[in-house]
Amino acid sequence: MRIIDCEQGTAEWLRARLGVATASRAADALAKLKTGTWAKAAQDYAIELAFERVNGSAIDKAVTVAMSRGSELEPEARAAYEARTGVLVDQMGFALHDKMQAGASPDGLIGTDGLLEIKCPFDQARIARIWATDDISDYVPQVEWQMWILERDWCDVAIYDPRLTHSGMDLHIVRHNMSQEAYERLDREVYGFLDLVDNVESTLRRKRHDQV
Repeated sequence: MRIIDCEQGTAEWLRARLGVATASRAADALAKLKTGTWAKAAQDYAIELAFERVNGSAIDKAVTVAMSRGSELEPEARAAYEARTGVLVDQMGFALHDKMQAGASPDGLIGTDGLLEIKCPFDQARIARIWATDDISDYVPQVEWQMWILERDWCDVAIYDPRLTHSGMDLHIVRHNMSQEAYERLDREVYGFLDLVDNVESTLRRKRHDQV
């Protein structure tokens, strides 16, 4: 693992991620059909990454309301987690896999074994379901990708909504542990996905060359 020491969201951070498969898109990168072939989500993501590599700059993407909300509330949520657990959370920039063009930007490092992932859904019905069931399956692909990159054993997923402070339900923490089988599966699946990206990149470079 290689650590890029930069602030998340900066130009340096964006350059480090250029053409790299990241944890935030893990569900897309790992999407397959029942036949074992790559689903459209994986193919589309592979095209985006290949295009970035050939073009030399990141694809412009619209910033959603959910993304803005998460960025705004992240420092507040991290402080709430520290206050609740009594554990200090270290921040970092971008982590790259030693051998693959894959990386992750976790919301925090906890000791030598753990990670913190902060989620701030606006939909309170979703928050209610997580409180009731501890079902964080929607976030598991991203969380396990981060753990795989950073070689961590567990991740605390912190669900935060300051609108619920009055009831004491503003912060809910669910710990996710990762099995050795999951690590090995990611080794295989991400390698396969990046091979798809390489093939698309080769196609784009050939087409560009033919038109020069």
